[in-house]
Amino acid sequence: EAVEHGLQDLIDVPLNVAIMGCSVSGPGEAREADLGLALAKGKAVVFHKGVPVELLETDLAVAKLISSVKEMAHSMR
Repeated sequence: EAVEHGLQDLIDVPLNVAIMGCSVSGPGEAREADLGLALAKGKAVVFHKGVPVELLETDLAVAKLISSVKEMAHSMR
């Protein structure tokens, strides 16, 4: 819900964003998105175009994803 709310003004930008809560299949699915998060056991891996770029505490992950999506969307406009 926080991500949907944080990105509601970017509905027209063609980006694929994934948030996966499974440590088994999450990384693979998050890699297929333009920007993705794979969460497990208090940590989150941030993926950018399939590449893991950062490991964060989960409480910081949503804000990081939102800011990264906004940055990528801004560069596309």
